[in-house]
Amino acid sequence: MNEDWSFNQPVRVCTIEKQLLVLDAGNNRVKIFEETPSPIYANENAHDLGNAPSSFSESMSFNLKKIVTGEPLAFQSTVGLTKTPQKTFMTLNWRTKCITEWSLSNDALLSSASNLSFTELKSFTFSEFVEPLDVAVDSEGRVLVCDNGAKKVFVFDHNARPQFSFTVKSSLEMDAANNVCAPPTITNLTAGGEKVQQRRRRGSKDEKNDQPSFISNLPTSFTLGANGKVVSSVTPQTASRHNNVISNQNMQLSCIAIGPNDDIIVGGNEIQIYDHCGRYIANILPHVANNTGSLPVKILANAGFFVGGLAVDNDGYVLATVSDSKGGHIAVCRCLSPAEKNVNASPARYAIDSSAAKLRRPSGICVANENFCFVADLGNNCIKKYRYK
Repeated sequence: MNEDWSFNQPVRVCTIEKQLLVLDAGNNRVKIFEETPSPIYANENAHDLGNAPSSFSESMSFNLKKIVTGEPLAFQSTVGLTKTPQKTFMTLNWRTKCITEWSLSNDALLSSASNLSFTELKSFTFSEFVEPLDVAVDSEGRVLVCDNGAKKVFVFDHNARPQFSFTVKSSLEMDAANNVCAPPTITNLTAGGEKVQQRRRRGSKDEKNDQPSFISNLPTSFTLGANGKVVSSVTPQTASRHNNVISNQNMQLSCIAIGPNDDIIVGGNEIQIYDHCGRYIANILPHVANNTGSLPVKILANAGFFVGGLAVDNDGYVLATVSDSKGGHIAVCRCLSPAEKNVNASPARYAIDSSAAKLRRPSGICVANENFCFVADLGNNCIKKYRYK
């Protein structure tokens, strides 16, 4: 197999116009594919990307255009990928705790030079980062980073100046008596002192040799079985129902996305929505309600779930890649508005899976034109394409 076409730990995907960007973390690179006209497939069929050049090009009608490499993508520890309103893209390296913005000019994409270097526009880190795992950029150009170690979301302006941060709490830590989420702790950040450094901090292989939780292991409350399915260790003593959500005591963060009105959506062992100022709105439950319309509380109590990636389309649909005791699937949910604040957790409208190409460990997800989505399947080292509506 041509190594240029292979994947090793693909963890994030995003689209910029007709370009598909894949963060190939195990190979320390970002691959850029160009879409060409392709037939429309039924939504129950998933098509793998990454097995062989011929089958990939024929079934998906994508061409590998460029491979982006560089020091910011080193140590197999780049876990975040997102696009910006300026049609550039950003990567996040959890080991070096560094966020880098890259150019994506038409000249670079049209060039035939295979070794073309993409320009690093800027790179920054922050002294309060502990285990940053994902990055997103809203319509104003603000950079948002979810940090599983700090249990916080950090917000920076478009010039990487720190604005504020807020703590993300699990449902058990919320005010269950009033059925209301306790207001998050919002901390104003300053650019003075050692709070933020506008330089790339080089990592070392002798530092942490472990990997972030959503790559090497699911959070401590979840165990990944040999078949790739999640086996929960949540017990009745550590589980609690709040807003109809069964939650572990500690919130585990893995991903972040931007919703309608620049709402902030975070995922892990829960999906929570905050407004653009960091005020809690509601929970989303990535499981479909049963025939009676109730939420599958018993299922969650025995199995649990973990969200590896989030995406939001122009109509406000939230797509989440979910791993649970039954395997992996894509949950399609409705994004709740501030008017629905503190309502019971909203269940998913429907779930997407494929009997022919099962998701083994879905991670990153992004939406594309014509109601398609792309999913980075970490367990199968490939990218899958689905129609979600």
